[in-house]
Amino acid sequence: AQMFRQAHLADPEGALAPISKFKEGWCLRSSGQLEEAFKTFATLIQQDPKSSWALASYSQIAEIYKATGDLASTAKIYEEQ
Repeated sequence: AQMFRQAHLADPEGALAPISKFKEGWCLRSSGQLEEAFKTFATLIQQDPKSSWALASYSQIAEIYKATGDLASTAKIYEEQ
């Protein structure tokens, strides 16, 4: 996650910034750092809500909710997408 965070910080407006941010969140989620992953995906959605990376981030947030047992929020995310 740290490598992707550094890549994003090196060029936050560059073409690779969204994928770096997404991969950072994915690494955080995969390593069990769910709160940090949630924040990372939420930031990506906030930056460009209509992008394909935002859509993928919504799915990741739904998976975080699912992992924590919040099935109502999981369903809500999928219903809104």
